[in-house]
Amino acid sequence: MEISIDLGTEVLSVAANGEVIAREPCVLARSLDTRMVLAVGGAAARMLGRVGADIEVVRPVVHGRLADPEAAAQLIQRVLSQKLGWRWKLFPRLYLVMSDPADSYVCHSLTEALRPARCTVVPRALAAARGAGLPVAGPKGQAIVDFGAGRTEISILSLNQVIASRSLPIAGQSLDEALRQHSLNSRELNLSQDAARELKHSVGCAVADLSQGTCLAWGRELASGMPRQLEFSAREVADSMADPLTRIARGIQQALEQVPPGLAADLVDQGLLLTGGGALLLHLSEYLQSHLELPIRIAENPAHCGVLGASHPVAGPTLGLAS
Repeated sequence: MEISIDLGTEVLSVAANGEVIAREPCVLARSLDTRMVLAVGGAAARMLGRVGADIEVVRPVVHGRLADPEAAAQLIQRVLSQKLGWRWKLFPRLYLVMSDPADSYVCHSLTEALRPARCTVVPRALAAARGAGLPVAGPKGQAIVDFGAGRTEISILSLNQVIASRSLPIAGQSLDEALRQHSLNSRELNLSQDAARELKHSVGCAVADLSQGTCLAWGRELASGMPRQLEFSAREVADSMADPLTRIARGIQQALEQVPPGLAADLVDQGLLLTGGGALLLHLSEYLQSHLELPIRIAENPAHCGVLGASHPVAGPTLGLAS
C-alpha cells in the first residue's frame, strides 16, 4: 500500500491509493510522564489551553518546519491506525511531503521513528506541482507558489527537479496575526488565533476594493477582561492583511529575479501556479497578478496538491529513499 502524508503547519493530510482519506489538525496531546498519546487531530486541538500540567499539546510543525520528529511520528501512526486499521502496517511505503528535506537530521529522525515503514521524503514544491498536474518532467520551466499556513515557498521546477527556490516566513498565520493586532489596536478586542482565522476564512479578501460582507467574532475586551462579540467588515479585514500580503508579493518578485535566464522566458508564458490552503484567499490571484505582472492561476483543490502529488510516478530522476 502506498500512503502519502503532507505534514503542514496546521493540517496533516493523508492520501492512500490516490485518494485523500484524512485532513486533521496537525496537533498531538500526550502525557508528559509516559509520553503516551492521548489524542490527535481535532480532539487534540480542542485540548489547547484546557489541560493540566501533566499533559502537553504539541504542534510538531512550526512555521513550516518540522520541530518535533517524535511527536510527528506518533501523530502519523495514530492517524493511520484510525483511518486504515491494521492494513497500513502491511509492508507500507510512506511518501512524506516536507518543506525542507535538505535537513537530513530532522528527516532521518522522523523516518527512523516510523520504521519498519519504508519512507521517501518528497520536497513540497515537487509534490504540489505533480498534484496540480504541471508537466515538471519536461525541460520547460514551471513556477509554483505554495501558500501554506507557516511559510510561502516559491519554486522553479524543470526535469523533475527543483531548480531554484525561496522560502518566506510569511503565510496564512501571518495574516491571522495581522488581523489579531488590528483588533487589539483598533477595537481593543483580543481575538484568539482560531477566531482570527475564522474571520479570514469568512470575509477575508486580498483586494480591499472587492471585499464584501461582515462577520461577527468573539474576543476578550481589554478594558473589562470580559468576553465580547464585535462585527468586522470585509474591508476592515482586508486592510488589516495588506502589509503581510505586500511582503509576500515582494518576496515572490525577488525570488523570480533570481531565475536562470534560460527559464525566465518560460515563466512569462506559463505564469505562476498557486497551491496550498492559503491560495483559497478570495481574489489572491488578482492581487498577485497586479503586483507581479505575470499570469497567475490557482490549482484545482490547492490544499490537496501536495499530498496527492507525493506518490506520482516519476519519469526521470527519482527521489532517494530516506530509510
